[in-house]
Amino acid sequence: MKPSAAILFALVGIPLHAQTQSSSAPLRVSFPGQSWAVQILAPGFNVTQNATQQDGRRYLSAENDSSGAEVSITIEKVSKPATPDGCLEVFQTRLDPDGPFRLTDVHQSQIGEMAVLEYVIPEFNRAPIRQKNIFGCLAKDSFYVDVHVSKEMFDAADEAPLIAILSTTRTVDVSASENANSLPEGSAAFFSEGTRHFQLQEYDQAIEAYRQALDLEKGSRKLDASKWRTLVDNLAMSYGITGDFKAAEDVLNYGLSQDATYPMFYFILADAYAERNDLPNTLKNLRLALKFKANVIAGEKLPNPLSDDSFKRFWENAEFMKLADEFE
Repeated sequence: MKPSAAILFALVGIPLHAQTQSSSAPLRVSFPGQSWAVQILAPGFNVTQNATQQDGRRYLSAENDSSGAEVSITIEKVSKPATPDGCLEVFQTRLDPDGPFRLTDVHQSQIGEMAVLEYVIPEFNRAPIRQKNIFGCLAKDSFYVDVHVSKEMFDAADEAPLIAILSTTRTVDVSASENANSLPEGSAAFFSEGTRHFQLQEYDQAIEAYRQALDLEKGSRKLDASKWRTLVDNLAMSYGITGDFKAAEDVLNYGLSQDATYPMFYFILADAYAERNDLPNTLKNLRLALKFKANVIAGEKLPNPLSDDSFKRFWENAEFMKLADEFE
């Protein structure tokens, strides 16, 4: 199963509305029990999440509404001293040639003590996104600090401002009362964490975070309609990418039980059936996707099945090809 067009919302980052710092304040995140924090100067950015994750990592994310750029900071404690070589090992996992995204303009460098990795994701599902990703990694004591700066529809003029943001990364002294402060978690926090893992192609971790978000949403709906739809889409796609098509179908069928006119649920379900070589159910769900194609999320477009390799096995089938011709 290949990622659907709906995942474009995950790639570029859907904004979360809970803001915890003003756009003029430095971005700062600390780890409980430590007398230091990581600080970045990023004027115009608003914090969308600042919380301790289930696995103990501290995570902060922020976005700039006018430029579309995003920043995240993660602090992770490890069992042995962190080293610069450890940063480079993490970078190698992000350059996996078998990953679902084609990477271009790959470059590694150094800014002070921070190792830096850059690459561009030029397109997604045959749609241009030109998402620039810049990762900075610092090793401090038994902690790794990971900074991620990204922007879609990147051009050369964006390079300097993004690097400038990354280059302001510092560790600063903080009081015990300050670094003990964290925000409560909820479905929005798990949604943001799952999206971050999906962007890094860490699908098992994405599944865990998205699943917790969906479980919370089943109890009490907090996300708006577009984020909720994207949550279901991305969780199903994460299951599909890892080969658990039954789990993907279960998630999508739940989504349809709550929102029966959203076409991407049907399209991704057709994708899952295609992976199982089930032509009748593939055709059934593609027809339903077409029926409700006007109900996509704003800015989203229903993809053509011919752009998805999952359907390639049916390209010699006349009925499938006739139906595919009805997609724009």
